[in-house]
Amino acid sequence: MNDRVWAAVGAAAALGAGLAPAETARAQSALSAPSREQRVQIVIPARQSCFRHDGAGTHFTGRFRRGQRIVATSTGDTSGTIGEAVADATTARGVYVNWGGDEDQFYFEGMEPWVAPVTGRYTFSYSPTSMMGGRGVFIVCAR
Repeated sequence: MNDRVWAAVGAAAALGAGLAPAETARAQSALSAPSREQRVQIVIPARQSCFRHDGAGTHFTGRFRRGQRIVATSTGDTSGTIGEAVADATTARGVYVNWGGDEDQFYFEGMEPWVAPVTGRYTFSYSPTSMMGGRGVFIVCAR
């Protein structure tokens, strides 16, 4: 994946555009949104750079190698009221990754790649957790 597409993955997710590059693996889930923790396994197929999940999910877990450059983004549907009207919107979620204890955590801000510090299992989650009941899109790319 070239650098322009790499950066566009994060931008598109943040804007709710639903970009699905040719190199993106798709995972479909139930149409209903989770109201409690729901784990999704990250599997990036050979010769591809990205994993994309559309739908319900709260935690995304996969194995990454030390030194891999990782970008992760997420958007989600929210519903709120403006006066007496109900408004639905797609907004960016903050994405966190954890690879060990409570202090081994990174927050993805912007679209700068983050470098994995160890080889092993990583768990991605999002914020605000108030969006847990809404559908969303989660994208993680690694190279």
